[in-house]
Amino acid sequence: MNTGWLDWFNKERHHHLDQLYSLISEWRGQLPNLRDIFPKKKIEFLLTESIKCMYENPHDDRGQRFIEFVARSGYKDEPDVDENGKQLPRRTTALHRVKMSLDSRGRDAARELFKIYNRFDVNYTNESGLTHLHVACRYGFDDIVEKFFELGQNPECPVDVKGNSPQYFRAVDTRCIKSLPKSKRGNRENSAETLFDTRDKKHQLVQINDLDERGKTPLHWAAYRKNKKIIELLLRNGADPNLATKYDAMTPLHIICRKKRDEDLVELFFKICHEINQPVRVNVCESYGWNTPLHLASHHDRNNKVFELLMSNGANPYLYNSYDETPLHLCLRQGYVEMTRIIFMFNGEVDQPFPRSGETPLQWAVKNSKVEQKNC
Repeated sequence: MNTGWLDWFNKERHHHLDQLYSLISEWRGQLPNLRDIFPKKKIEFLLTESIKCMYENPHDDRGQRFIEFVARSGYKDEPDVDENGKQLPRRTTALHRVKMSLDSRGRDAARELFKIYNRFDVNYTNESGLTHLHVACRYGFDDIVEKFFELGQNPECPVDVKGNSPQYFRAVDTRCIKSLPKSKRGNRENSAETLFDTRDKKHQLVQINDLDERGKTPLHWAAYRKNKKIIELLLRNGADPNLATKYDAMTPLHIICRKKRDEDLVELFFKICHEINQPVRVNVCESYGWNTPLHLASHHDRNNKVFELLMSNGANPYLYNSYDETPLHLCLRQGYVEMTRIIFMFNGEVDQPFPRSGETPLQWAVKNSKVEQKNC
């Protein structure tokens, strides 16, 4: 093919890919040696275009099937070298193109691509600083990460353009653990444990409280996914339990208390923080509605244990949010009798008036609430 092949292919991309995918879907017998058909750059181009097609149409699996076909054929990418035969790590590959969205198709594509880009003695880096090691860490491919480390790659290699190092990616991998079927989780939860083992052995500092491009720390992501093991690992290795997200000022406790009746996780969170002598700021407000964790817990019926844990750790039921409501208002209005009793059990003053209205809880309940007077 002549040098204008790429220009022609780009113009006729979808039509040509249609023909290519039809060919591989009907392939029978021994798979071809792709090097006999295409040179390296064109195979790279086809892989990249396949990834683009995957994200242009979420329901189109042709790109994924082509990547799998290349991997099954046994094709292995070889590194570029300079005039002295030295490997050149500065290069953008198809692996760099896989979106870091942690959807299952992206993860599956990355896994297949690592069968093609299987040289772990060179860590390809694109123009933004993203490396193959970053990608492996982001998707929790521990076996691949270990291969990089075995061949001398630096876990603290330069961060990517968003400020994320490979070890950081390993810690935030909690987002995808629960999205996988149990049969496919394997040792994914050991990622963070391996991370800290590596740090202890090599005396390397993990930037455990760094915010990612979404303004969240590894602990925030672990809290979203309710991953108890990684939450404990992070807290015991220096994660700040009071650090808020950048854009909505949510602390890990806010995130946990948004979930319905997650008392085991709340109890674990406080237990670990007490053991490591790390006070938890239970009365801080997030920026969206100025809610405290107790406000958020007040939205779920029969959240009694969580309520008790928050109150026993100093939560204030008389703090107002942006809707001019306190946690006690919310419990009274929604008729949550047991949670109201827990507030009075810890607060003691049943007749303590609300700061802004001057009404007692009983007066407010008679006027507004589903709670019967006898329950107050």
